[in-house]
Amino acid sequence: STRTHLQMNPERFTSDIAQFEVLVTEAHAEQEPKAKADRLVTALKLVVGEFLPDCYEEPILALRERVQEKVARARVSLVEALEKTERYEEAVAEAQILAQTSQTEEEGHLYLMRLYATLGHPTLVLQHYERYTALCKENGYLPQDIEKVRDTLLQKARRRSLRRVLSG
Repeated sequence: STRTHLQMNPERFTSDIAQFEVLVTEAHAEQEPKAKADRLVTALKLVVGEFLPDCYEEPILALRERVQEKVARARVSLVEALEKTERYEEAVAEAQILAQTSQTEEEGHLYLMRLYATLGHPTLVLQHYERYTALCKENGYLPQDIEKVRDTLLQKARRRSLRRVLSG
């Protein structure tokens, strides 16, 4: 350290971002979906809010964007792992966060609609489709083949809903 610079010993100092990155790396190495999901849940609990929200210097802005992208990718992986382990309600909650935080990115919205279909909720599929397409129109575009995706998911949701009613 000098009078104008502070240097930290990496063996004695850690950050939530560094811990997050380690846990995400470990999660991606996991073969078992449950273990992967558990590590990702732990990792995402470390990242609360926006990284240094009141700082607008270029290096911080670039780091903030990189962290936000890593958080979004980790959340996508978590939704997928939760879905594989049939933890659908948790997957829905994470997909809702993903859809809110990256509103115009199709991926989170499609996960959410697909999960609603898997759970047999055609009304929720349709409601979210309408919200998402309205948001897209506000931003001047409509995703390609979204109506076809909607129709496929509605059919799946209706079949699941009917099976649920018939079984009991």
